[in-house]
Amino acid sequence: MTTRILIVDDHSVLRDGLCQLIDNDPELSVSGQASNGHEAIRILGTDPPDLLLVDLHMDGLDGTMVIQAAKDLYPRLRIVVLTAYTSASYVRSALSSGAHGYVVKSESGKNILR
Repeated sequence: MTTRILIVDDHSVLRDGLCQLIDNDPELSVSGQASNGHEAIRILGTDPPDLLLVDLHMDGLDGTMVIQAAKDLYPRLRIVVLTAYTSASYVRSALSSGAHGYVVKSESGKNILR
């Protein structure tokens, strides 16, 4: 059984790169992509993934708001933040909102998919 991942990030080049990484792993698949928080919530409501991979900083609904909304819809949904922010305050905010993991975008592709 493959793990279905919804990628939420406002940078299309990053989403495209993540899709390529995920496509190379037979245990993973991309269930959808969203360029902003509102689009992510819409997709979550119609096609829930196994894992939500979300950026923190986006226009409109930021990643923290997406995490909270996703947890309200699907309390057992696994959520990992993928962001450029390394500050402890961002990590605390993401984890207290319901994220299960926090990965910095400067990590290698192999480490991001772990």
